[in-house]
Amino acid sequence: MLATGLAACLEPADFRDLMEGLALPWCVAQQLDASPAAVFTDGADSLPDGPVAELIRTFGARTDITLEAFGWELVTTPDGPDFRPQR
Repeated sequence: MLATGLAACLEPADFRDLMEGLALPWCVAQQLDASPAAVFTDGADSLPDGPVAELIRTFGARTDITLEAFGWELVTTPDGPDFRPQR
């Protein structure tokens, strides 16, 4: 999530695309019984103040995030779980 935020600070993109990518670490944090809000706030605090950091804080505080809603699916591979775009 931090790398995604840093990249967005350097090369601004459509915030919808940024949120699509942020759904993965949000869901992983939740699966690891970590608070997505806390994880995302910590990450946002490491970014320069501005719209990207604020988006990450706001996104982390959401409670309606699912992989499916953001176009992802969890799959099992020979190497273990992975994510891929929905087909």
